[in-house]
Amino acid sequence: GQTVHKTFRLDPESYVIHASASVTRDGTPVTALLAWPAGLGDETSLQEYATATFNSSVDGKTDQTAAKKVVGGNTLKGTYDYAGISDLYFAAIFMPNHPADTSVVTLHNTVDVPKDREHPKPGEVEKEPLLGAAVGTSAGAVDTRLFVGPKSIDLLKSIHTANGQSLDDVVSFGWWGWVAKPMFLVLRFFVTHGIPNWGWAILVLTAILNLAMLPTRFMMMKSSLKMQRIQPQIEAIKAKYAKYARTDPRRQEMNKEMFDLQRKEGVN
Repeated sequence: GQTVHKTFRLDPESYVIHASASVTRDGTPVTALLAWPAGLGDETSLQEYATATFNSSVDGKTDQTAAKKVVGGNTLKGTYDYAGISDLYFAAIFMPNHPADTSVVTLHNTVDVPKDREHPKPGEVEKEPLLGAAVGTSAGAVDTRLFVGPKSIDLLKSIHTANGQSLDDVVSFGWWGWVAKPMFLVLRFFVTHGIPNWGWAILVLTAILNLAMLPTRFMMMKSSLKMQRIQPQIEAIKAKYAKYARTDPRRQEMNKEMFDLQRKEGVN
């Protein structure tokens, strides 16, 4: 008496799959979730398994959870704009067409990977994470889109959830994102405007940054040379007060003499 109906439609213009699923038992709707069971095909090394994350956006607030913090079978409810998994290069992200009252189940499996891939031994393996996710609603029927593709900034920006949010936040630039992302955007600008090679674009950006820092470096070099010039006088002042203990108030006079000397010689 159980009937399962699933429909998948591939979008030829993108990496998006339109998916719907419904389950009934003796004519009564049964809650069902559509799952991306485990991992992505490019995960073949220990480092690649370690980059897996659970990605989500609830009420417009995005989050990335490292594999070691993902609990298998954990059921989450909320207004999910998107939810899914990604690794360093690819992602599988569900985008419910009706985000309100969405149920998301996090999946965390493991796979045995030989410590030495060239000479694998049965007893020498490491258990690496294989993340997955499943989405559904309390109404029973599932109506969602699923992005499965590369984590290309331009591509992810072109794909939007039901609430209009793009998927570009799936790409993580880490703690230094406030520096890394602008640098990446500048590099991309170079590549798309006359430098058709990322290697040369990196060299050009490096040259520009070095030129921008040149005045500061020049000032530091001048200050360093001045400090070297007065170093014998500094050492003479230190020798003059060497007989006093560090806690002796007269040590303050030594600091004042050194400061006055540096100010006189123009050393900063």
